[in-house]
Amino acid sequence: MTLVIVGILIVGYLLIATERWNNLNKSSVAMFLGVMGWVLYMFNGTDYVLSMHGAEYAEYLGAVVSTPETVKAFIASHVFMQYVTSACQVILFIIATSSIIEVLHANEVFNFLGEWMRTRNSRRLLWTFSIVTFLISANIDNLTSAVTMLFLLRKLIPGERDRLYFSCVILMAANAGGCFTAIGDVTSLILWTKDAITPSAFAGHLALPSLTALLITTWLASRKLPEQIRVSSSLGAYRGDDSYLPRWQRLVLLFVGIGGLWAIPTFHSITLLPPFVGALCVMSLLWVLVHLFTINKLTVIPSSSNHLPWNLQTSDTSQILFFMGIALAVGAICETGAIQVLAGWCDTYIHNIYILTAIFGLVSSVFDSIPLLITSCSMYSVQGPEAVGYMSAFAQNGDYWNLLSFCTAMGGTLLTIGTVAGFAVTSIERIPFLWYINRFSWMVLTGWGAGLIVYYATSLAWS
Repeated sequence: MTLVIVGILIVGYLLIATERWNNLNKSSVAMFLGVMGWVLYMFNGTDYVLSMHGAEYAEYLGAVVSTPETVKAFIASHVFMQYVTSACQVILFIIATSSIIEVLHANEVFNFLGEWMRTRNSRRLLWTFSIVTFLISANIDNLTSAVTMLFLLRKLIPGERDRLYFSCVILMAANAGGCFTAIGDVTSLILWTKDAITPSAFAGHLALPSLTALLITTWLASRKLPEQIRVSSSLGAYRGDDSYLPRWQRLVLLFVGIGGLWAIPTFHSITLLPPFVGALCVMSLLWVLVHLFTINKLTVIPSSSNHLPWNLQTSDTSQILFFMGIALAVGAICETGAIQVLAGWCDTYIHNIYILTAIFGLVSSVFDSIPLLITSCSMYSVQGPEAVGYMSAFAQNGDYWNLLSFCTAMGGTLLTIGTVAGFAVTSIERIPFLWYINRFSWMVLTGWGAGLIVYYATSLAWS
């Protein structure tokens, strides 16, 4: 049965990787994998439970005789639900942060950026978009930050061909910015909820490598641009929307929204509540402020012209379903013991975390980075501080977890199909697949390599 479950997962990963050509929605495939994995697991549940949870199951039974029904009840309540709980923590965080950005965007908070960034100097504009996207993505997930900045880019630069390199750099900046903070991306959030990292140490290890990768890639892309570029004369006139807020109120919303996201790690360290609780707290506070600011107006519903593109709204729901499906599918594989066998093979024949995480990164350029990280994250448990030698890389804040986040983010940017953000950006901007490979992938690879060199050098300094 294990081979059947693994085989179905591999076929599903291939379908997810080739979504552009087979036209199968990756979220539907992921949900099918998650459900089918656990259905098949149930058929051989007794053997799996006795081999993986023998002591827990014996304690659960007490004096009761084991039957197929007790095995199923144990799986449903003690095995299956732990994966659902873990996935739901991430999902609630995604919902909260997406709602925060929707409120900020609907009230034209991000128009400040457009007013400040407008310039005809193409290279200066590219660098501005790169740095701003990098900083924003450190606070919100890479999909939301990439599409938000892309929406602003389309207002500033009307020419579709003029936006190609800008769109690619925005994607790179979103993935690079998201991978070095605990709240910046789904992948790093997974590591935080697993207790594999702590926010401060994680950012300290990865900030410089991620910034290096971004700067190298942006510099290479800037050399392909002309000196001047045509920009729009304005971001769009105010059309009399009753939800329009004065400048000081929009500044308050920006401070509460982005500042509140930055405070989530502190909130977690003080209260020990899960990270999604802090995100929900910021979201609710932001909604209360919007209500107070608009209480005397005719309507509190922003006009449709201020909404984020429909691509982002549908992508949020799709990403949630996709993540849940993959989390459940990988959970079923973990409970069969197959993941542990793979980890043992890697320890024996590779035994180098730089090579191992680089391989994961290259694979994530074809397969989505989220299932790759969930799978590779599940291969090892977090070791205690007493771990030495090779196993010390798997302790909390160990090099394996840091490199895993960095390499899957960079690898996922090598191709347009490597991340959900990449798929969204290339779909909105209609970036040709072969054009991206020929013109931009080598820039990402160069930045990735430079970032790994910086990480290795700084890790020697840390030790």
